Amino acid sequence: MQIVEQDSLYYENSKGGVTFSGGEPLLSDSFLIDLLKASRSRSFHTAVDTALNIDWSKIKKIIPFTDLFLVDFKHPDTVAHRHATGVDNTLILENLKKLSVEHDHIWIRIPIIPTFNVDIHVLEKMAEFLCSLDRIERVDLLPFHSLANGKYTSLGREYKASRLTVPSSEEMGNFRQLFRDYGLPVFPIEKTLMNSGD
Repeated sequence: MQIVEQDSLYYENSKGGVTFSGGEPLLSDSFLIDLLKASRSRSFHTAVDTALNIDWSKIKKIIPFTDLFLVDFKHPDTVAHRHATGVDNTLILENLKKLSVEHDHIWIRIPIIPTFNVDIHVLEKMAEFLCSLDRIERVDLLPFHSLANGKYTSLGREYKASRLTVPSSEEMGNFRQLFRDYGLPVFPIEKTLMNSGD
């Protein structure tokens, strides 16, 4: 908490708070809950960035002390998810359903990755699943980038995503509109949409 408190002035001025991410912060659930409680006692806004691929009992324990959940949602299909990440998404989707019943502030973060989920049918299935949930406050579509390439090179490892292309601004706008067409609260709002009534 001494480290967290070093930024207390920033939290106050920005109306922000503390985000616990990782890796997966819920893998250190005892440590995480202590930090969440201590942050709450100091009136710091708390956010947990998670993939939800963890036992529900651990998630449930932190709900009372978490102001905002940032949840990764990569793919709706179990086989495709396992192929790309090494684990299927059954537990993730079940936990997301439960969390949407238990918590008011959930932001979904979808990485838009060519050859993985950049497909209209896949994105439609993702939108349909999100529409079936009780409460989703916000959806963010995050375009693939190649910033990790340098890190892999410095470690002498092969960067298998080096051949993937970064989605264009136009493509990202179209993907966001697809989710909006399902009535989902997608951010950011592009300037063209904000100025459409001018």
